[in-house]
Amino acid sequence: MSSPDPRAVADVLLLDAGAKQTLEAARSLGRAGLRLTLAECRDPTGGPRPPAFWSRWARATTFFPDFGQSPDEFAAAVLDWVTETRTAVVLPASDQSIASLRPMRSKIEEHTSLAMASEAALGIAADKRETLRIASQLGIAVPRTAVVSRVDEVPAAMAEIGYPAVIKPRSSWTRESGGERLISSAVLNEHEAMEAVAVLEGSGAQALVQQLLRGRREGLSLFRAEGKVVGEFAHFSLRTTPMLGGACVVRESMSMPRDSRRAAVSLIEAIGLEGYSHVEFRCDAEGHPLLMEVNARLSGSIELASRSGVDFPLMVWQWATGAPVRGAVSYRTGVRLRWLTGDGRWLLETLRGPGRPDGVPRGRAIGTFARDFTRRSAYDFLDLSDPLPAAAELGRVLYKAGSNLVQRSRQRELVVAGDRAKPRSDGQK
Repeated sequence: MSSPDPRAVADVLLLDAGAKQTLEAARSLGRAGLRLTLAECRDPTGGPRPPAFWSRWARATTFFPDFGQSPDEFAAAVLDWVTETRTAVVLPASDQSIASLRPMRSKIEEHTSLAMASEAALGIAADKRETLRIASQLGIAVPRTAVVSRVDEVPAAMAEIGYPAVIKPRSSWTRESGGERLISSAVLNEHEAMEAVAVLEGSGAQALVQQLLRGRREGLSLFRAEGKVVGEFAHFSLRTTPMLGGACVVRESMSMPRDSRRAAVSLIEAIGLEGYSHVEFRCDAEGHPLLMEVNARLSGSIELASRSGVDFPLMVWQWATGAPVRGAVSYRTGVRLRWLTGDGRWLLETLRGPGRPDGVPRGRAIGTFARDFTRRSAYDFLDLSDPLPAAAELGRVLYKAGSNLVQRSRQRELVVAGDRAKPRSDGQK
């Protein structure tokens, strides 16, 4: 008897298989007995398969066109998939895939449930300026912010905000950014500010100039269904990569802070966000939290939430299928999770750029990195009941390191060859 076609039926199509949160979602939903198909954009370099593809819970895997090169082709491929395959839920996990799917949302939802917030709510959450405007109206503390559309507007904005400052994109992804998520930059002077704004302008993004905050980073994960918050979790970040506002590499669960929770709940209610959302705060010198942004998608912190007792991916499945959502508002605190690859990047970034905002002295950075091996921590990707993704992540890191070495070697060869081809000063060749 022939084996069943893996495309015949899937409870969930998980997009963005290269993201850590997709792996955690696969493990959560797989343990719940659901049939999963994992998808990722095709790597034009032919690199290693995403670690999540190696999960024991990945019943089938597939590649779609790269949304960085052609978001419309990516969305069309998802539509074709759900048209040909009985799929209960499609779950995207990145800003890029969500933005790519939105123009074709109504057609996709004729065949499946798309686990995304409403269009109106997504439009606000994806726009940091609009989010901060609504937060200010609600009385939520936000950083001093100026909007910059062109490089020549930088001097006036910096005169208002002052140095050091943060330059961040108004939206984290644009069709001109080539699929890359746009990130924030710390700037110490006008030259750096102009460079940062020029990069964003070239990617089709408007820039926000904000005051630099140096206090604790807090992340609040909330799940709202039928107008009520039924799931919640809070953590603080010890290190991120890039150092300013990047992905968390070491984080720890903490008790839900009342002031931040009150602000976060009022914000997602005003925006109209249902389902999962992640609200980020950063404290000022006095310890008061100020709103940074809200993300209406699964965040990289969901594995820490799961290890602490809050299963957000399962809530997403229940919400998307119209089933009662079994929420959770209590969890274990003091659970620590470390992304070792990201922590290595943090260390290299620190060693290469001492004196930058959010940086620490080289000696302290090395000591901090080393001492964390003696602490009781869990590690991203590492799950003894599902070991292959961790091995695949190690392979991917080694592959990338090898590729970088080859590239640098070729660059050196080109430089040497160019020097040899230059005419000698005495006119001889």
